[in-house]
Amino acid sequence: MGGRYGGQALGLLLDYNSPYLADIIGFDASYYAVGNINSRENSMDLLQDDGSHHSFAKLGQAYIKARYQNDGLSLFGQFGRARFESSTINSTDTRVAPDTYFGGRGEISYTGFSTFGLESKLDFNAVRITKSSLRDVEKFESIHSESGQKIDNVTSISATYDMKALKLNYGLGIAKDFNKNQVVDVSLKLPLPNESGFIVNYQHHKLSANGDIWKQDYLQGQSAYKDEATLRNLNFGYVHAPFRVGLSFTKAKAPSGRKTRFGTDVLGYAYEDHGKNVNGNNDPWTYSGNDFNNDGEFTKQLAFEYDIGKTDIQNDFLRGIKFSVIHKVGTFNATDPTPMLVGSAPVERKVKEKQTEYRVFYRFDEKDYAGLSTGLAFTKYKINHDFVPLISAQSNNVLSGQELRLYIDYAF
Repeated sequence: MGGRYGGQALGLLLDYNSPYLADIIGFDASYYAVGNINSRENSMDLLQDDGSHHSFAKLGQAYIKARYQNDGLSLFGQFGRARFESSTINSTDTRVAPDTYFGGRGEISYTGFSTFGLESKLDFNAVRITKSSLRDVEKFESIHSESGQKIDNVTSISATYDMKALKLNYGLGIAKDFNKNQVVDVSLKLPLPNESGFIVNYQHHKLSANGDIWKQDYLQGQSAYKDEATLRNLNFGYVHAPFRVGLSFTKAKAPSGRKTRFGTDVLGYAYEDHGKNVNGNNDPWTYSGNDFNNDGEFTKQLAFEYDIGKTDIQNDFLRGIKFSVIHKVGTFNATDPTPMLVGSAPVERKVKEKQTEYRVFYRFDEKDYAGLSTGLAFTKYKINHDFVPLISAQSNNVLSGQELRLYIDYAF
């Protein structure tokens, strides 16, 4: 909410989960009703359907599911409308209703074996989608690129080898004739006494152009990079109840290969989605709010969480409170074209963007209010040079400002 953007919405999410007939097959469905209480002009964050801000209701999920389990082997499949998630596709749920897609998913899991004496698990996951209905859109529609060209399908596969102390993951997502996203994710976990632990995580994201649709976006000035982009992300986490602390570093590389109207280079960015209406699942720890993924950007982040419910405090009210703070700083070089307006040469400048996010979450544990929770998030973002939106391929993501969000959820 604020002087320029803002809105309030109310949502009702009804989920039906059927039992498995003969322990093999079942059917699930979800109905989403979203009510527009208020939307200010140009505010597209809570409700968006072709630029309008009206209430809507939709059958968000409706899928057949099937499973098979035997001696450590587990098979699972689903087909229809669903919240499909994989290594490169995400069903975001940070608004009133979550993203849903039309397609199918299959998963194979194998457990009950050990590696070097460590209990292990092997997972294979595959998803293919052909339609999308994002969290703020009423209808299901074809997948399309940033310039509006139809993408026939998106396929995403992953393999995960989890040895408890060491976890390895590889993911590959391909949007037909558009792009290809790959991720390698390695996590090393070290358990410590008194329910404490330390984790080191490294992620390498390689994002590539992959066909004629991407080329058309590039020619129309709608692509984030020309041929390839990378994100390298290194994370350190420490848990000692009730505290959690995280330190993260991310380096982005995403040359655009295009020129601005001033003749200077367009500032590219690492584009993680598989189309304008398919949210990507590349998840460096530094991703929240503005993505801090500009070409050449180096980002540092410090995060802190304190959960009062994990202390010895006896007060029932205080035990439901959890709060966190996330602070990050990103720096990169960019060419400022504004001196050209008065006849001077463009200037290379060091750009710094900062974001601080404060979150407070409260869960009602009392019997009379079971299932009720609320959250408050305040985010403040600042970039030190106003010229960046003039040269950026993601101009809407580099505006200074602040945001306040209030969530109230009741699961009954």
